[in-house]
Amino acid sequence: MNDHVVPTAPLRMQHQELMARLEQQRAQLFVRDADSGQVINDICEFVRTSIAPRAAWEEETLYPAIDALMGPSDPFFTAVMRREHGLVAVWMQQLTGLLQGSWSDADQLKAVVEAGSMLAFIRSHFLVQEEVLLPILDQHLSAEEFASQVLASQPASLH
Repeated sequence: MNDHVVPTAPLRMQHQELMARLEQQRAQLFVRDADSGQVINDICEFVRTSIAPRAAWEEETLYPAIDALMGPSDPFFTAVMRREHGLVAVWMQQLTGLLQGSWSDADQLKAVVEAGSMLAFIRSHFLVQEEVLLPILDQHLSAEEFASQVLASQPASLH
């Protein structure tokens, strides 16, 4: 493997774009006089259309590739990451429930806090991938191997 080429660079670039979008949306939560319901609805739509499909791809392709390198019979290595996907799904259910509720001042405040927490959690999830998991792939796969074994299965909608 060429030491100057980071095999996972294309995925890392996707993460940077997604984290920038997460930060933009988080900032919208705190804009005075913003329609918090619309902002939270937009956040939920982003998670449904961009984050959830990525999580499915990670569980189907990325994590098994890492698990295979760490010990093919034990998916424990990426179990925490898989569990985090489930936690985001629970957050989404809570936010959807709040959006469909009475939308009292208390509901709005709770929704803003929960949405901000969820976005921070998703950002943290990406950082763990970048700092812990992707270096494993960088260490064991060439850029060509990563592209053919992992990235090739990524739906075009995730690029």
